[in-house]
Amino acid sequence: MPKKTAGRKKIDIEKIENHERLQVAFSKRRLGVFTKANEIGTRCGAQTAVVVYSPAGKAYSYGHPNVETVLDRYLNNAPAPDDDAPTALEAYRNVTIHELNQQYNDLRDQLEAEVIRGKMLKANKEVAAFQAWLNRPLESFSLRDLEIMQKAMQHLKSNVNEKLKELAGSSSSFVVSNLDESVDDPSIPDIQ
Repeated sequence: MPKKTAGRKKIDIEKIENHERLQVAFSKRRLGVFTKANEIGTRCGAQTAVVVYSPAGKAYSYGHPNVETVLDRYLNNAPAPDDDAPTALEAYRNVTIHELNQQYNDLRDQLEAEVIRGKMLKANKEVAAFQAWLNRPLESFSLRDLEIMQKAMQHLKSNVNEKLKELAGSSSSFVVSNLDESVDDPSIPDIQ
C-alpha cells in the first residue's frame, strides 16, 4: 500500500519570513522545548530553566522545580542542596504542578473530543446539504447539475458493484451470476 503522506522531511534551518507561519512555528517549538525541559527534570531529577522571548518580545519561561530557584542557583554559583528531601515549599510546588498537569491533560482531552465532535458536526452538515440537494425536484437542476449527478450516480453504482463482488468472493453461498443479474435488474433504471 503506497504512503498517503510525504512523512517527515528535513527542513532548511532559516528564518521564516511569513508572520503567521512564524507565530505558529514559534508556539509549537516553544511547547516542544518546554516539554523536553520537563522530561529531563522529571526523568533525571535535573533542575532546568528555559526562558524564551517571542518575536513580539513577550517572555515565556519554564523551570523545574521553578525558574527562580534555578536562575538564583546559576547566578550565585550556589552548589546543589545537600539533602535530597524536598522542602515544604518544593513539596507544595510539586503537588501544585502535578494538579496543574492533571488539569492540563484533562483540558487537552476535552479539546480533542470537541475537535472530533466539530468534525462530526461538519460532516453531518455536509451530508444534510447533499441530501437536500438530492431531494430537489429534477426540474430545478441545470444541465451542469444533472451531469454532475449522473457522474456521481455512475461512481456510486461502480462502488456498489465492487463491494457486492467483494462480498460475493468472501461468501461461498453467494453466486456471482446472481449478483450480475440483480445489478442488471430491469426494474432498476440504468444511468448512462
